[in-house]
Amino acid sequence: RTSGTLDCAMEQLKRLGVTATVFDGVEPEPAIDRVDAARALVRSHGCTVIAGIGGGSVLDVAKATAALANAPESAGHYHDGGAITTAPLPLVAVPTTFGTASEVTVAGVYTNPRTGEKKSFKHASMLAATAIVDPMLGIAAPAAVKAASGLDALTQAIEGYLSKHATPLTDGLALAAATALIRH
Repeated sequence: RTSGTLDCAMEQLKRLGVTATVFDGVEPEPAIDRVDAARALVRSHGCTVIAGIGGGSVLDVAKATAALANAPESAGHYHDGGAITTAPLPLVAVPTTFGTASEVTVAGVYTNPRTGEKKSFKHASMLAATAIVDPMLGIAAPAAVKAASGLDALTQAIEGYLSKHATPLTDGLALAAATALIRH
């Protein structure tokens, strides 16, 4: 909202005749119950597509919401290992930060508010149908968010380089990414 990205997206959707509903209840390090709150909104408004516009936490909630929109159990059930057997809603991921790569992965990280446990939850149905990656959205982010995203991206590059599954190709990509991030 602060950057104006949401207003711009809503205005463009309205121009196209698309009715949109906003769920803005995502906090950093989202609790898995945020997914249930988003699912309730999706169901009550009969949404047919999910668009996640924001940083990694927003995209993680959008991914699980899309994957579980038609699922019968609470998001916590699936976070704890329940099998997803229902079809997802299509997801459009629009990152406004560039450290998590959440727009191109099948996983999200959520906290269980009852246990305090933070863990990854992943499923193929969490992959976005479309990712709209506009570097200008990252530039519009506040300095603290850009710094945190940059450090997250650097950490991802280092992890890729140190991975036991690393290859000469991935090492080259990880080193190039780390070098670019350190220079900027």
